[in-house]
Amino acid sequence: MGQLSRWAVRAGHFLGGGLLDLLYPPPARCAGCQRLLPWDWEPLLCRACLEAIPFLHPPLCRHCGRPLRGPAVREGGTGLCRQCARGRARLLQRVRALALYEGVLREFLLRVKFNGER
Repeated sequence: MGQLSRWAVRAGHFLGGGLLDLLYPPPARCAGCQRLLPWDWEPLLCRACLEAIPFLHPPLCRHCGRPLRGPAVREGGTGLCRQCARGRARLLQRVRALALYEGVLREFLLRVKFNGER
């Protein structure tokens, strides 16, 4: 098979698959656990995965945004986590995150970043 005919076959598969997906869209799946989503569900994650995300809540380190515990939280405390209080992580002025990078959120972000392949 010549180079042109191989290209034509690939283009046919691509266009045919795209047309089928347009006419009969594949079912939506949760980007976290791959369960089927209800047809009217808007978010990319199912309810169970959304509830499993470890969202961050105050008190947070005023420099890096990590959750604070212990002396840094008390009145008169530095408001800095151990790493920031020791002078580490000074390359940035301030960092904030929505949630901890673990569990469902980590799996979701890796799947989005690497398109399901690691």
